[in-house]
Amino acid sequence: YDVGAHIGTYAILALKRSAPAGRVVAYEPFAYTRKFLAQHLQWNACAERAHVRDACCGAAAGTAEFYFAPGQAEGMNGLVPVAGFSRMTVRVVTLDAEVAELGLVPDLIKIDVEGFEPR
Repeated sequence: YDVGAHIGTYAILALKRSAPAGRVVAYEPFAYTRKFLAQHLQWNACAERAHVRDACCGAAAGTAEFYFAPGQAEGMNGLVPVAGFSRMTVRVVTLDAEVAELGLVPDLIKIDVEGFEPR
């Protein structure tokens, strides 16, 4: 599970290092960045083994305010307010619910998020 997948660097590394049947579930709530994630997975022949999810992960399901730089795949996008960034509401899911829904039990969870660490 790649929580905070951004443009897919670690998702692709995980898929390239996994067995042929290996899967990655990649969480990226920002549509602009998610399009780059999808493109990078495609270019690296990994798209068919990746489940890209448009949500943040947290301790409880619901919503959260997400801050982003419009038109940029900015590494500072996240749940921490940043001067000059725009804001939108995003869906929050729990990993327990995602495992139950997808039926994919993780062997490894990578978490790189901005602002949800204490939640």
